[in-house]
Amino acid sequence: MEVLQLDFDEVSLEVHRYARTGPLVCMLPGLGGGIRRFSDLAERLAQSGMQPVAINPRGAGSSTGPLANLRMRDLANDVALVIQRLGSPAFVIGNAFGNRVARYLASDRPDLVTAVILVCAGGEVPPDPQATAAMLKFLDESLSQDERLEAASQAFYSPGHGAGTAFIDPGRTAIASSSQIAATGAEENDNWLAGGSAPMLVVQGTEDKIAPPENGHRLQARWPDRVEVIDIPQAAHAVLSEQPEAFAQAVIEYIGRF
Repeated sequence: MEVLQLDFDEVSLEVHRYARTGPLVCMLPGLGGGIRRFSDLAERLAQSGMQPVAINPRGAGSSTGPLANLRMRDLANDVALVIQRLGSPAFVIGNAFGNRVARYLASDRPDLVTAVILVCAGGEVPPDPQATAAMLKFLDESLSQDERLEAASQAFYSPGHGAGTAFIDPGRTAIASSSQIAATGAEENDNWLAGGSAPMLVVQGTEDKIAPPENGHRLQARWPDRVEVIDIPQAAHAVLSEQPEAFAQAVIEYIGRF
């Protein structure tokens, strides 16, 4: 894996590149960043002949840039700049919060996106209140590691699975989380929900309480000609960690069709 620091005027982005050839696959992390969580998926994609790159958003890891009055368009434009620098167009994988950025990018810059792959397609169906409370507890960096991991297990994992220490990525930050939450609140869903006209794959855990599976099924019902949904059992919001092989296989097979 190669760590790049790509500079664009006021923005500098930390990018992890796992291969230099093959179809470009850009991976966007969840709330607050934390691209190390993509390492297993990225290795599997690279072994399949793809060029996976993971991008930390502003404020996460070593990525920097203005955070005041941050908008979804700013985050999507950052990804667009990376795609243009590394070679466009790209398959864009958005995990959790990153699914919103991926869809905004596909809406705003369709020329840069071959297809969108959403990991937990939240944004329309409200999350479970108890899971949300646990998620906010996990984001509280004043708590002990054990307290945060217990909260993560409650918020993101299905019964029988739980968060290990690797779940706490030091590149994920509270300042990135708060700025992204503010950007979400300032945005109309209609500006990003459809993901433009791009082909779309939704991969979701059947027991996800943060991004309930109904989100993906609504997208498929609304745009059946371009949206596919794969439900993965025994997985919740942390489907990447809970079912890594099943998830990677779904992505590899989907990209292989293009």
